[in-house]
Amino acid sequence: MSTSHNLSSQNLEGKWLLVVDETTYTVPSCIILEYENNTERVYEFNKVINEFPVEIDSLKKTIKKDSQTEFYRIIDNNCLEIITEENGSTKYNPRFVRITPTVLLNPFDLTKTLSFKEISGNSKNIKDTITINKSDLSPRAKTFSNYKFEDSFLKIVSWQNTYFLALKKGKKYQKIWPLQEIGEDYFILYGKANAKAPIKYMLIKN
Repeated sequence: MSTSHNLSSQNLEGKWLLVVDETTYTVPSCIILEYENNTERVYEFNKVINEFPVEIDSLKKTIKKDSQTEFYRIIDNNCLEIITEENGSTKYNPRFVRITPTVLLNPFDLTKTLSFKEISGNSKNIKDTITINKSDLSPRAKTFSNYKFEDSFLKIVSWQNTYFLALKKGKKYQKIWPLQEIGEDYFILYGKANAKAPIKYMLIKN
C-alpha cells in the first residue's frame, strides 16, 4: 500500500502552476506547465502558448527536450522543482505547485462582491482583508499581503475543475492562486509564495 502511494506521489503528469511572490511578474504571466503523454504544454493561465515532445525518465527524474535535459523532484506530492544545470552547478530552479480540482461545499455566491479576512496559514503572519469583485468593471487599488496593486482587482474565476483567486488589471490576468476548497462562508487558497500551508479566508458578514 505504501509503495503504491509513493509511486503515485511522484507522478509528474498533470498541471503545475509556477509559484512567484507578490512583487514578481513574469512574461508570460501566470505560467502553468502540463505534462501529458510525453508532451509538455506551457500555458499563460488558460491559454496554451507552447507545446513540444519530451522524454520523461521517472527513475532518473529527468525531462529531456531536444538536446536539453532537466532534473526534477516532487515534494509531498504537490510541489515540483525543475533543476537546470550548467557546468555542474544549478542554473535555474523554479518551484511549481500541483493544480487539483477545487472541492465545493455549498459555496457562497461567486457572483457577488464580498470581503474576506485571512484567519490562518500565512507564515509571515500578515492578516489580509480582501474584496472579491463580481465583475471586471471599476477596478481600484487593492492591498494583498501588504503589497498595493494600483488599478488591479481580485476576482474568483474557474478553469476546468479548478477555481482560482485572480489578480486582474482590465482583462489581463496578472497573478493567480488555486483554491483548494470553497464553502458557504470561506475559501482555502494555496500556492502562495512564503506560505508554509494553505491559507483560509472567512467571509466578513455585514
